[in-house]
Amino acid sequence: MPGFLSSTNSKINLFSDQRQLVSKSIDREDLFVQQYTINKFLQDKIIYGDPNYIFLIEGVVFNYNVLLKEYKTADKIELIKEMYGKEGDAFCNKFRGSFSGLFYDINAKKLIVFTDHIGDKPIFYAENGGDLYVGSEIKFVTHMLRQTGASIELNETAAYSSLTFGYMIEEMTYVDNVNRLLGGNYLVFQYGKLSVYTYFQFEYKPNYQLSKKDIIDRLDQLFAASVQAQVDKNAEYGYQNWTSLSAGLDSRMTTYALERIVGKEFYSYTYSPIGFADHKTSGNIGGQLQYGHYVHMANYIGSLLKNIDESIYENEGLYMYFGAAVLKDFFEILNKTNIGVIHTGQIGDVIVGTFANQGDETISTLKGYDLHSKRLAKSFYAKYDIDGLLKKYKGRELFSFYNRGFNGVNSGANPVLQNFTETYSPFCNVEFIAFCFSIPYEIRRNKILYDQWIVTKYPKAARFRHNGVRLIGKPNLNKIIITINKVQRKLKKLFFENATAINSVTPINIWSLNPSTAKAMDDYFNSHIHKMNDYPQLKEDMVELYKNGNPLECNQVLTLLGAYNLLIRK
Repeated sequence: MPGFLSSTNSKINLFSDQRQLVSKSIDREDLFVQQYTINKFLQDKIIYGDPNYIFLIEGVVFNYNVLLKEYKTADKIELIKEMYGKEGDAFCNKFRGSFSGLFYDINAKKLIVFTDHIGDKPIFYAENGGDLYVGSEIKFVTHMLRQTGASIELNETAAYSSLTFGYMIEEMTYVDNVNRLLGGNYLVFQYGKLSVYTYFQFEYKPNYQLSKKDIIDRLDQLFAASVQAQVDKNAEYGYQNWTSLSAGLDSRMTTYALERIVGKEFYSYTYSPIGFADHKTSGNIGGQLQYGHYVHMANYIGSLLKNIDESIYENEGLYMYFGAAVLKDFFEILNKTNIGVIHTGQIGDVIVGTFANQGDETISTLKGYDLHSKRLAKSFYAKYDIDGLLKKYKGRELFSFYNRGFNGVNSGANPVLQNFTETYSPFCNVEFIAFCFSIPYEIRRNKILYDQWIVTKYPKAARFRHNGVRLIGKPNLNKIIITINKVQRKLKKLFFENATAINSVTPINIWSLNPSTAKAMDDYFNSHIHKMNDYPQLKEDMVELYKNGNPLECNQVLTLLGAYNLLIRK
């Protein structure tokens, strides 16, 4: 996604492509910096240099005004200097929002690069020849590395991660020696030495003194404040408030919270064929709230699945490309001029609820969790000691949040949307997540708390069914309903291969049956698979997965081939 690129090697050419982005640069003997960002929220996006400091901020920072008062500074330039002077290298921990950036202390010859608390604005980096190369996109980093003559090779472990999880876990990327900076981390490069530090990490600290009423009241207070911060940022620039809306609870909660704050002055979008659950539910919600509701009918024949290279250029294969194809298809037809920070509902259900179905104290292995495909799991586990992460994350819950949630799900929509505007999920507010991790696991599991929050605070939202059932918010009934739903889904998958697609925003099972779409995907596979000849076992596994896998597994294979073409091809 757009942002910036930088290197301690000053002999780097500017990056450019077909996107119409704002490009500014600072070029010194010891540092090259290029801002390459969308033409929105430019007062938040700072690029600055003087004889002592160079720094750059990308994205949106919701609490600039609060920090200006706290540090008693008149403008953002002086604020950042003051924060660095008082807080040190980890000053970014004070920011709230979707951001990344760098800070170069010229006198100390110290370069600091950071991403936000959840890695919402990704940073990728590599060392080569004693220099550091960083960028908001992997292709920014490979662009710089190629100018040095560095070899760009495929990371086979990352390839197997993508074919297994649908995304790459931890720091790995498709490019060998190019790493991802995880959420809550920053790196320091000084006198040729690279170090990575953690400035923030979520922890599960259950507070058994909280009453159910206190929990729901506090959840609602923090969530409303998070939505308000986005509303305020849009108002600052005169932009419209937009939400994504589906049949799910997360986007529903965001929409109703936004309506409570701004009334009818907002818009929402739904990508769904007419008659599907997402179309029906979002239409009913729009009818109830009576605001400027927009529905875009999805592509019934799946022709957008033919746009493999175009889609992967947007998301760099960080997640399966079909989601990028959908969002690119939709947003390219919109007038995006006045769209502000989009209020998404990313991973809200597991933040208020949980990824795990059992307590962390019972987990002895991470194998088998969060897989999109099990077919090549053993090959991945043979290359990567996944259970070595148990100590780091103290169980499965945080492992899934940082990988499936922050690295995976957030890499589905955000890299595409942030080519058009900024995005943020109010569920991902630092204080909101931290509070949820203070709620005992027993209260969060089985979606009981989530339903009770909606029923108590947003009774109008509870009128519409979720997964075919009413929202009850009663523990015993929730458990029964969840069990029935699981059985129904398994029976549908067993007897009706495409039955579940009727409720999907991206009915990939149905799309893949279209002869024209299927032929285009097969042609792409057959014309590019030979590029894996240098990796014979990987190639064999990809052929097997594509020939015998389901549509999602085929999409994983095509995503890997497309990412190879974009980032590595020789």
